[in-house]
Amino acid sequence: MTTAFLFGDSVNSLGASNTAGESRFASAFSTAQDFVAKRMRLQDLYWLVGGPRFTAACKEVHRFADQLIDRNLSRGDEDINPANFLLVRHPNVLAKLRDEISSTMTGRTEIPISELRRMKYLQAVLKETLRLYPSVPVNMRTAIRTTVLPAGGGPDLKAPVLVAEGESIAYNVYSMHRRPDFYGMDAELFRPERWQEDLPMNKDPINAKWGYLPFNGGPRICLGMDFALNEAAYTVVRLIQNFSIIQLPPGEKVELVGVEKQTTTLVLSITEGCNVELSR
Repeated sequence: MTTAFLFGDSVNSLGASNTAGESRFASAFSTAQDFVAKRMRLQDLYWLVGGPRFTAACKEVHRFADQLIDRNLSRGDEDINPANFLLVRHPNVLAKLRDEISSTMTGRTEIPISELRRMKYLQAVLKETLRLYPSVPVNMRTAIRTTVLPAGGGPDLKAPVLVAEGESIAYNVYSMHRRPDFYGMDAELFRPERWQEDLPMNKDPINAKWGYLPFNGGPRICLGMDFALNEAAYTVVRLIQNFSIIQLPPGEKVELVGVEKQTTTLVLSITEGCNVELSR
């Protein structure tokens, strides 16, 4: 959906590729992301990682994007796999969400953004999904001048930390989103209702502002946040409206949340994807 929105054409990343070009683009994009993630971690030594494979992948991504842009000048996809992955493994949550959608939409086919935002449980489901599976699980910032972090140093992690100009600080959003002192002792579980409760992190104004960062925050917050949330909400609603049965296929493996294999490049994804059985 994102590539359709940005370029006017979808690369069909959630389905089988229709052309060799689409298949090459998907493979090249994944390869380029993997290299960029490794280069980011090396910081000033990023040039140690690269080579012909990285260069070729970048050229293919640029070629495909330029082709789509040129085509549409002459005339995103927010991956909801984690949401589907969690909903089919928590049928009680799916049933509750279906009830909210049914009572809110009352048979209407059009879905205004205002209605999506009015569905509190839907918003809680999306928040809980992004808490457990943030799209960008690890990030970093570089100090443009010498500064001091108010906490994080010393044996108790409460002492200030000096950060010199040019030094980088990496932070793990994935781990922070699973902190029991922020989200409760069941932080590892998928429970959207927590967003309708008073979370432990809300007791501290700094934690309340910075303890949930699926799109980062401050002046560098993700510009596509509203689009991504609206797209995900719309897609989930349409799936539930169109299919009376959404369930795990027979024999599908069920594991505790977070135990399944995950792949991290610049973004986080579920390695084996999400198999869902749909029926009208």
